[in-house]
Amino acid sequence: MKRINFLIAFILLSNLAFSQSQTTTKSGKTSIPTHKGWRNLSWDSTETDVKQKYGNELTILQTVGKYGANGEWYCPFQIDNYELGYVNFTVSFLFDEKTKKLAQINVTKEDPIDMMGTIQELEVSLTEKYGKPSIKLETPKYIAKWSFPELDIKLSYLDIKSLEKQLYKSIVLTYQKPRKSNLDKF
Repeated sequence: MKRINFLIAFILLSNLAFSQSQTTTKSGKTSIPTHKGWRNLSWDSTETDVKQKYGNELTILQTVGKYGANGEWYCPFQIDNYELGYVNFTVSFLFDEKTKKLAQINVTKEDPIDMMGTIQELEVSLTEKYGKPSIKLETPKYIAKWSFPELDIKLSYLDIKSLEKQLYKSIVLTYQKPRKSNLDKF
């Protein structure tokens, strides 16, 4: 039964990856993605644009979250329970404080039941869609990153323990407009 559930989840995740836009050349090889963000959102999208596209799916946050080293991004709303394969994630839309344009999208799952299994399924799906990651680190923490001229994707997880007690664990899939330097810190 577990194998059947795993197979169904893998098929759903694969179909999701292929349902998003993917371009191929005549030779059948995947080329650089033509979209500029998550689910074809443009990095020029404003709050209004995102509300128009995902209106009834959005949860307006009571307190606007601040992100980035200096709080340069804010998150006014998110999609709760976004189904990705067989796991529900939270999708957070981060906007640049200065330009008010979409800067990053975080797709997160806090306290996943099968963290490594979910990470592996996501990596397989992303690799099928975008090719092998340009950077992959597995120890001491896991990070896989795909970089394109108009899109950076990073898959990572946090697993914080203290004396064998689980304090916090989460999976984070980040879609981001590339910064001026591709030598970003992880």
